[in-house]
Amino acid sequence: MTLSDLGNLGGFISGIAVAVTLIYLAIQVRQSSEVARATMRQSLVQNQISYMSVRSTDPMIRTAFRKASAHEKLNDDETFALLFHATVGIRLWEGLHSHLEHGMLAREDWLTIRHMMSVHFQLPIYRQALDRLGPSGVNPKFLAEVSQIVEPVQN
Repeated sequence: MTLSDLGNLGGFISGIAVAVTLIYLAIQVRQSSEVARATMRQSLVQNQISYMSVRSTDPMIRTAFRKASAHEKLNDDETFALLFHATVGIRLWEGLHSHLEHGMLAREDWLTIRHMMSVHFQLPIYRQALDRLGPSGVNPKFLAEVSQIVEPVQN
């Protein structure tokens, strides 16, 4: 075997080693992406539970939400508390929309969130919170998505 043959054999073996390494790295990246998506899903659920827990355990928010749902008049404190609760919800949804845009949130999860948003935006206080944020207070892509949800609700 000549030196040239050994060089060719070495090149062939290194080519195989590179291919095996690339396959291994592709598997690792895929697994990391799956873990990131699972973590995002868990975070989504935890954030929703926290948001809903405030509504169910905080007496002022609970009363204000019940009254708003029944179209009863809210006092100033209830309006203030529910307006900020609605703003927190909108910010939560905006963050989740950003995750959707960056591929970290599955489309089917977003559709569930979108449904929740359409239910909440039936209450005028949520539309008022969105109006208070204004067009420059939220991401324009999220605002376009919210507009598609709010328009049918208002009509």
